[in-house]
Amino acid sequence: CVPRLDEERRNLTTIEGQPPDLSAELPGCRFLPRCQEKFDGCVHGYPEEREVGPRHYVSCWRESP
Repeated sequence: CVPRLDEERRNLTTIEGQPPDLSAELPGCRFLPRCQEKFDGCVHGYPEEREVGPRHYVSCWRESP
């Protein structure tokens, strides 16, 4: 993450817990163990990545249309 000097500063939301071990293949979303908004669909992976703003992309079932 690189801060931008031409945009208003904002605080980022943190995710509790530790990142997963990326050397282990885990089913579903890599944020699943730490996500407060998870549901059954998250164990099957993620939807296609889509743009939700300028240079801002998301791949989450909760953010899908």
